[in-house]
Amino acid sequence: MKIKIKTYCFVVFFLLLGTQAYPATTALEGPTKSVEVGQFFSVNITINEIQNFYGATIDLVFDGNIIQVDNSNFTDGLVEGSLLSEHGTYKTLLLSKLINKGRLTIGIVREGNTSGVSINQKQTLLTISFIALKEGNSFIKCDTVLSNLKNVQLEILETAFLDINIVASGFAPETPYNPYPASNSENVSTKTILSWNSNDNDSNDILRFDVDLDKSQNPSLIKSDHDTLNLATELLDYDTVYYWRVKAIDSKGVSKLSPVWNFKTFSSDTDEDSDGLTNKEEVEVYKTNPYHPDSDNDGFTDGWEVMENLNPLVNNNHVEKGDINGNGTVDLFDLILVLKHLSDIHMSFESINLNSDVDGNRTIDLYEAIYVLQAIGD
Repeated sequence: MKIKIKTYCFVVFFLLLGTQAYPATTALEGPTKSVEVGQFFSVNITINEIQNFYGATIDLVFDGNIIQVDNSNFTDGLVEGSLLSEHGTYKTLLLSKLINKGRLTIGIVREGNTSGVSINQKQTLLTISFIALKEGNSFIKCDTVLSNLKNVQLEILETAFLDINIVASGFAPETPYNPYPASNSENVSTKTILSWNSNDNDSNDILRFDVDLDKSQNPSLIKSDHDTLNLATELLDYDTVYYWRVKAIDSKGVSKLSPVWNFKTFSSDTDEDSDGLTNKEEVEVYKTNPYHPDSDNDGFTDGWEVMENLNPLVNNNHVEKGDINGNGTVDLFDLILVLKHLSDIHMSFESINLNSDVDGNRTIDLYEAIYVLQAIGD
C-alpha cells in the first residue's frame, strides 16, 4: 500500500478584541512516508501572514481507532508557550483538551494588555505527537470552530487535511543490534570502524542507515543514507567517551532507531599492543594496527621495524638468504644484526627473520655471519 499525503492550506479569520480582523493561512505538516504500527509520529500546526494576533482555537479531528494522541507527551491543561512571547513579559497561554479519542481542542491566547503580535513567516503553533495503533489509513484534519476564548473566534473556510498510511510492523526493519565497539567498551582506537547488524523482513526492501556519533549523550548525525553495516570514523579524540546510534530505514521510509551505545577511546601515550610504538604513533604516524604488535605478520614487531628503518606494513618474510633484516639487500646492517644476536645485545629472537637462514638449520649463528661478511666483501 502506497502512502498518499494531501496537505491543503486553509484560511482563518481572527476577530481580535475589537481590532480589525486579518486573514491568516495555516496548514498541517505530517509524515511524508508510511508509519509502522506502534511507531510515534508528529504533526505540526503552522501559521503565517497574520497581524495583531491575540489568539485562536483549533479542533484537530482524526480516526481514533487507527491513531491516537501520545498521552506520554500530552497533558490537558493550561501551559505557557513561547511562539508569541517576544513583547516584553507578556505570555502566550496554551489550553489543550482531548475531548474524545478522535478530537483534540487547542486554544491559544496572548495574556496581558498588549497590541498582539505579527507573524510574517511560517511558524509552528503547536506540535502534536501521535502513535499508530493499527494498519490502515487515517485522516487528520482541522474542523470549523467558533470560540469565545478571550472573545477570539476562528472560522476555517478550507480545512487542512493529512492522509496517513499505517503499515504492519512485520514489514519494518530490525532495530540495529550487535554494535562494535560494544557499549561501554574501553581502549577503543581513535581510528575505528563502527559496525552493527540489521535485517528487513521484506525481501524487496533495501535498507539504508543514518549514523549518529558525538561526545553528547544525544549524538548528532555524521552519515545519512549509508548502505553498508559498517562505517569508518574520522580521527577521534583520545581518552574520550563517545556516544553513537544507528537508524535503519527501509524503502517505504519505515525506520527503527537503535539505543544509544557508548565507548571510550584509548590514551595517546600508552602502547596497547606492547610493540614499542605509542597508540598515537601507530594511528597517526605509521598507520599500523595498535592492537597487533606485528601488523604485517612478517615476524618483526612494528616498533623494531621502525627502529631499523623498515616499513612495518610491508611483509619481509620473502627474503633472500643472508638478508637478516628483510630490507631486500644483504649489507652491513645484516652483519650487525647477526653479531648482536650472537652477543645477545639489545636483540630478541623475534627480530631475526628465519627465512634468511643460510644453511637451513632454522637458527641464525656464526655460519650466517660468515656468509653475510663474504657477501659484503663481494
